Amino acid sequence: MPRVRTVSARLPGWLTGWLGVRGPAPLTDEAGHRHATWLELFLDIIFVYALAAVVARLGTDPTPTPTAMLAVIGLFVVVQWAWLGQVYYDTRFDPDDLPHRLLVLVALVGAGAMTLGVDEVPESRLLPIGYLIVRGVLLLLYLRARSTSPRAGTVTSVYLLGFGLGWLIWLVSLVVPTALRPVLWIVAMASSWPRPGSAGTGSSSGRSTAGTCRNGSGSSPSSCWAARWPACSSPCRTTPGRT
Repeated sequence: MPRVRTVSARLPGWLTGWLGVRGPAPLTDEAGHRHATWLELFLDIIFVYALAAVVARLGTDPTPTPTAMLAVIGLFVVVQWAWLGQVYYDTRFDPDDLPHRLLVLVALVGAGAMTLGVDEVPESRLLPIGYLIVRGVLLLLYLRARSTSPRAGTVTSVYLLGFGLGWLIWLVSLVVPTALRPVLWIVAMASSWPRPGSAGTGSSSGRSTAGTCRNGSGSSPSSCWAARWPACSSPCRTTPGRT
């Protein structure tokens, strides 16, 4: 599926000028590379702090216990998964309108809650609440993208189903005993993982422009992560993503 920009209603020019809201950023730069907006980069920074907080759980002990190591690995996967979901959506649909920015601002709150909550897992509810906010925003974004093209409707249906089921399990984890929360989180993460082939194939030309590789020159959380997803039917082009 080709990369598309999410289209929505625009505010009148006089109102956006009065609010100080600029229009959508250019789709690509002169070289045809997609660059992240400043708001996306700010969200990246919040997730970097969240990952740093996860690693900080190990403290200064040179020989952490296996339990502590497993907890850190699990939390790292949770935070990284939340981050990658947003990065992948931004790369595929390339949104930059006012509703998208407002939703990303809400996601910033969720990412901040995750950052504050990783130190007190599983007793604290901050981590699951933050994850619910971040993933809930992503679900709303995919709902917006469904109407961009028929193929987008097929792909987004898979992610809405998987992420929606995982979101419900995370929601249930808020009311279960503390000892059961990590178990539900593992189940939720497994249920939200898209299955190979379930999201359809790429564009008719045999190459999906949505699979923009991240070559380390920017702030992307992973190199060519999109290439390993079912929405990409062929290898990604080696072009920078969030730079």
